[in-house]
Amino acid sequence: MKTLESSDAGRSCGGLVVALLLLVVVIGGAIYYFHSRSPSLQNAFRSLKESSQDAATTSKVRTALFLSKRVSAFDINVKTSQGEVTLTGQVPSEEMKAVAGAIARDTSGAKQVHNELTVHRAAERNP
Repeated sequence: MKTLESSDAGRSCGGLVVALLLLVVVIGGAIYYFHSRSPSLQNAFRSLKESSQDAATTSKVRTALFLSKRVSAFDINVKTSQGEVTLTGQVPSEEMKAVAGAIARDTSGAKQVHNELTVHRAAERNP
């Protein structure tokens, strides 16, 4: 009698596993179908991917600027949109502006750099 009960429990557990697998396949198929058919959903995924790549690029540029001994002490703002990096802020010389631009251009993920840093001789170092 115990073997009959354990056999029934094994069948119901196996049926549950099959039902769960079927559910996963159906949901996965629905996601794939809507993803491949819906341009707005594709754009949403693309936008999410681009924004995460932009955030990563911004972080890489900020880190590279911070690690630079020549420009790390100055307040340089970094923004990235669709791989285009924009630098804003003030530096004390054209040389510092050029160095910051070169660092941004050499950073992976930066497709184009807009160096909008302004030269202000009295630009102060960050504390």
